Parts: sequence; C-alpha cells; structure tokens
Amino acid sequence: LADKNPGAYLPDVAMTQNNLGGLYTDLGRFEEAETAYTEALDIRKELADKNPNAYIPDVAMTQNNLGNLYVNLGRNNDAIDCYNKALEIDPEYIYAWYNKGNILYSLKRYEEAIECYNKALEIDPEYIDGWLNKGAVLTLLKRYDQVTECYDKSLALDRNYGIAWYNKACLESLRNNKEKSIEFLKKAIDLDKKYIGDAKTEEDFDNIRNSKEFKELIGE
Repeated sequence: LADKNPGAYLPDVAMTQNNLGGLYTDLGRFEEAETAYTEALDIRKELADKNPNAYIPDVAMTQNNLGNLYVNLGRNNDAIDCYNKALEIDPEYIYAWYNKGNILYSLKRYEEAIECYNKALEIDPEYIDGWLNKGAVLTLLKRYDQVTECYDKSLALDRNYGIAWYNKACLESLRNNKEKSIEFLKKAIDLDKKYIGDAKTEEDFDNIRNSKEFKELIGE
C-alpha cells in the first residue's frame, strides 16, 4: 500500500518501524532494533522534507529513541550524536535534553549534564525527573544548597515522590544532619519499603549509620 500511495501510508510504516524498534529493544534484540529505528528515521526524514511542521517532531523522537538504544549498547558517542541531531532539528525536545544530560552524568561530565537538565527545565519547569537528576549531579559536586532546592522542587510537584525523599535523606547525612536525614528517610520508607534495603548499603549514610535511630529505622 505504501508503494502505491506513499503519502497516505508512509507515516504508518514509520510508526510501525519505530514501535518495532522499542519492542526489539525490550527483548534485547538490539541489532534488529537499530535496523527498525533507522528505517523509521529515513522515512520520517523524507516526510519532514516535504512537510517540516508535521514531521520534524517525529524525526526528533526517532533520533532520541535511537540514542537510547546506543546507550544500552554502550555506544556513548553515537548516543550523544543522536541526541544532538534531535536537538538540532527540535531544540524544544525535552527528552533529548534530559537523556543527553543522563549520559553526560554517567560519563562524569557533570557541568555539561547540568546544562542539559537546565535546558529541559527551561522547557518544562515541572519536569520532575529533571529536578531529581540535576540534584543528584549537584550532590556529587557538593553544591548542597542547590541540591536542596532541586529536591524541594521535585517534592512540590509530587509529595509522594519517594526517591526525592530518599535523596534528601542522603543529602542531610552528608551534611551531618542526623535528625533531618532520619526524618526524610522515614518518609521514603513509608512510601516504599525498598528504601530499607537501599539504605543498608548506601555510602551516603555512613555518617549516621552507627546511630541508634538509623539502625532502628532499617531494622538492624
């Protein structure tokens, strides 16, 4: 059908290939995922040449998906290249900024990661994961006052965001503020018991690990 009437059916072919890419990725069939995403990308680029307003967002999305695949494969430079290409054609594509920030974070390129998270948060100040990961990077840089702001922003958006409470607990332990750390860790555990196990091996809690309150909270 697409051969006979490409204008009508090529968008559907591209969508199917993009969805296949996601499915193959979930199944760990990465080579097939790359082929599917590449085919979707080629079609969407062709469509965008004829109708940019309609299809440029789809091109950016597919570039982003391909970048995520390359992250899974450890092809970091290829992933960054994909995110950059997505942002060249759609600078407002928030997920490319966020994902680029994440890979730069993993590569310990912290200042660049923060720049990416800031871009994402400029686009959507309520992007909760952007605040969370920006806070995590700032923690590594020991900019603790800025970290507090990030986690507070996250919790203003969702008071039940357990990982933000947990990260705040880690932060207060690093600052040797035992009472606050215990308070925030309890909030995290009340939301999800998995944080008990996480806290048992979390190095950030070493400053309070031997306290009676901490041991009682994690059941030691």
